[in-house]
Amino acid sequence: MSAMDLDVLVPITHLRVRRRRAEGQVHLILDNYYFDLDEGTDAVWRACDGVRTVAEVAEALHRERGWALELARSVARETLSAFAEQELVSLVAPTSTRNPSAGGETHE
Repeated sequence: MSAMDLDVLVPITHLRVRRRRAEGQVHLILDNYYFDLDEGTDAVWRACDGVRTVAEVAEALHRERGWALELARSVARETLSAFAEQELVSLVAPTSTRNPSAGGETHE
């Protein structure tokens, strides 16, 4: 999939995935699997609201984190592709009546 094709998709966090913070580390938990997040990948996860496209997630990272736009795009694309491969998110075509994701709630 090209970067341009990926940019128009909406990342939807899976309902079974939970975000937890413990001892200064952030984890995503899916069943018995833990995925450690660094500051950048955690920012991508938190920007996934079920409404924003991959491109809009990158723009949010650019605005909120002060990252150069090209860096934000690269991080968003790579991270969300990896999240999709690990079945933490689904990348879906946008619709005119998108609903915010109910997944990925925070338990801190």
